Amino acid sequence: MAVVDRIPLQHSVAVVREHSVVVRPARSRLVVPLLQALVAVGSALLMVFVLNTGGSLLILVILLMIALLMGPSAVLGLVYGLVGSNVTIEGKKESIRFQQGFLGLGIGTAEIVPFSRIKRIQVDGDYSQRLIDGEMPDYVHWEIQLVKDNDRVLDVG
Repeated sequence: MAVVDRIPLQHSVAVVREHSVVVRPARSRLVVPLLQALVAVGSALLMVFVLNTGGSLLILVILLMIALLMGPSAVLGLVYGLVGSNVTIEGKKESIRFQQGFLGLGIGTAEIVPFSRIKRIQVDGDYSQRLIDGEMPDYVHWEIQLVKDNDRVLDVG
């Protein structure tokens, strides 16, 4: 059985397995799509109630617009939060796959980079910056970037 290691990143998590690394959204990112789904379902239920009680057409139109806006974006957000990924590094295929963002959802493949096209992987951060009082900061911001052989920089995490 393969050992799985989870490394928390900002708004995402890196899942490390024997032959792959997948950077995917953190489960905490599911809160907003769940709230959107609740609003969409609630507005649909209110539409049924308004129809049964002979309510205003204006209220029905407003509730319908809310359901039409919130419903699809909630479904896309839930799918991305549960099975989506930003970056997939596969050792057996010797490639790195970057996902594009349709509305920030990571749907579709933006770029596949074979290992042979990688010039370097660089890690930058603000770890050396001191605060105004000269102390080191409690939190440090890191950026992991992949530089291709044509000097194009792609963000990993």
